[in-house]
Amino acid sequence: MRPEFMHRTANRFMEIAAATFRQYVELGLLNANPLLLHCTPACSRELPATDHTGTTKPQDAWGRCSAQIFAAVSPQMHDEFDLEYNQQLFGSCGLLYYGCCEPLDTKIDILRNRFTNLRKISITPWADPEIAAQSMGGDFVMSAKPNPAFVAGPSFDPDPVQREIHGILEACVRHGTTCEIVLKDVSTIANQPANLTRWAQTVDGVIDQYF
Repeated sequence: MRPEFMHRTANRFMEIAAATFRQYVELGLLNANPLLLHCTPACSRELPATDHTGTTKPQDAWGRCSAQIFAAVSPQMHDEFDLEYNQQLFGSCGLLYYGCCEPLDTKIDILRNRFTNLRKISITPWADPEIAAQSMGGDFVMSAKPNPAFVAGPSFDPDPVQREIHGILEACVRHGTTCEIVLKDVSTIANQPANLTRWAQTVDGVIDQYF
């Protein structure tokens, strides 16, 4: 282990990213009203900021960060070597979306403690939606990512999809957690495009039982 080396490396990457962000602002490249935010809806009535003057600044825009390489480390190490630096980069954004494919169900508290602008957290097939929703409550949006393996076979079976979506929605309803459902990381549909249609119809049917 070389923690000091890792801190210097992370800090250097943070400085590079911060310089890039400053150029985005100077060149007018930030978007206060994007359609998508890393495969998810960028829905918000809170952006841009109320004092927006025409030039979009970080406070007017969504930020998004993740740390898949820290998926297997402890919450303490994740906070020390990732969140400390991402807080410096994204803490000034209007709203923040954290996560990608890494399981974050047991790390909600460290995210909450670091980011006052946190709005949405990715909860993947490798995370427990019950644990996540219990920690999130009504404070954050759960960006639920169902298992794409269920559309990867030559024939579509709705049963595992229904069980998975029921589990997500029951947890969210129980704990008052707002939820969005995003199918992503689809590597194959076995040359069966209808798998996607049937998946969407199956998910819609489950949602209709709750809302």
